[in-house]
Amino acid sequence: IVWHQGESDALGALSGTQLTTEQYKQAFLTLYDDWKKDFPGVGGIYLFQIRYGCGIASVDGALQIQEAQRQLDDEKKDISIMSTGATQQLFDGGIINYCHYNFPNGYGLFGDWITNLLKKEIYNVKNLPSSIYAPAPKQASFTAVGDENLATQVTLSLEDNKATYSALGDLNSSFRLEGGVFPITGISINKNNIIIDFIRGPGTEGNPTGLSFIGHDNQAAPILVNEEGIGLLYFSNLAIKPAEGPVSQNCSDPYERISLLGTELKMNSSIKALISNPLDTDRFYFNAKNPNRGLKIELTNLPADFDIYLYDSRGKLISSSIKTGQNNELIELDDVKKKERYTIYVVGKNGAYHAKNCYSLKLSFKK
Repeated sequence: IVWHQGESDALGALSGTQLTTEQYKQAFLTLYDDWKKDFPGVGGIYLFQIRYGCGIASVDGALQIQEAQRQLDDEKKDISIMSTGATQQLFDGGIINYCHYNFPNGYGLFGDWITNLLKKEIYNVKNLPSSIYAPAPKQASFTAVGDENLATQVTLSLEDNKATYSALGDLNSSFRLEGGVFPITGISINKNNIIIDFIRGPGTEGNPTGLSFIGHDNQAAPILVNEEGIGLLYFSNLAIKPAEGPVSQNCSDPYERISLLGTELKMNSSIKALISNPLDTDRFYFNAKNPNRGLKIELTNLPADFDIYLYDSRGKLISSSIKTGQNNELIELDDVKKKERYTIYVVGKNGAYHAKNCYSLKLSFKK
């Protein structure tokens, strides 16, 4: 059974009432029990998690239903869920605005993604792509603290630790820390960990209590996807646990040399990293796939005098920014070579470093 429904259970143009997460689950489980009676031996039930849109009054109204569907997937072995986030909605107009989808980057993708689940779970087909399930949250925990021993960073671990994840657009507005006002200042991806840095807004004390991934209508981005292009499932108020290991003071730095090439950066990504001692240098690389667009590399929030250098794959210096003091550094290129691998070096001038505080590095297309 393949099921795509739920927009009319959220308050908005299609409904005058709002089901809570628990109410939707109970209503669905009543239907689930009836299916079990009417179709003995049914092989599996496959849910498409709904997307904000279709006249739903608020993202939180949609999130009540989205969280219910995610929990059903967690709690029932014969229920599997598929994300609809990494697609573009059509503008239907009227009272529902963005609601349905075209075929190539909408319903066609839904069909391809859900077919792989059916092939594996119902027909035991082998040699399928490695990441056919929607990325899903496993746990969230505090991983860095600052002044007064208050947390400054949360790390979200995803279920599939073998998948490759990337961000489409700026994810800062897609995650929300609950329990107060906690503006998110940066998000980076390290394997299956999403590292979220934040500060406290006026009047907010203590630590956040939960983490949510919230939706939007119209375009796919911003969204986090795996290598098959499937978007992260939306979720609500995932409890944040204490760190299982030692917690970094002020800044966590997972970007020390992973390989001889350094750490790979994706376009339109923003990270925080550390120059922790006079001999420390940070090395990052990225692949330029669009020769018709320029790029911009921004080095900001400098705790000391750091410089930035850009090299091509043959080791030729392409550009640099070496301002004095803690001024922001900027490199801009009007065009890039097709399929070129570029390397970024971040270096402390004359051995400058800071053992605790991170700098921010952003890689983006030039507008």
